[in-house]
Amino acid sequence: MKTSNSHHLGKTKNEIVLELGQEFNYYPSSIWSYFIKTNWLGQNKFLVLYFENEKVIKVEIKSNYGKFKSNQI
Repeated sequence: MKTSNSHHLGKTKNEIVLELGQEFNYYPSSIWSYFIKTNWLGQNKFLVLYFENEKVIKVEIKSNYGKFKSNQI
């Protein structure tokens, strides 16, 4: 299933926090990630938001097995 997350584009960090919550994101960082789900095989999905000038410029969904590390972005 392919989902479109383009509705996050252009939103500010405050708008994202109100919509998705703070989670464990460092507010001044230019990259934030949100856990989406784990499937029955143990694959994790994350929503990754890239910011420039406090606004979302790029949205990706990343999948991996095991722990999600910042160097995987």
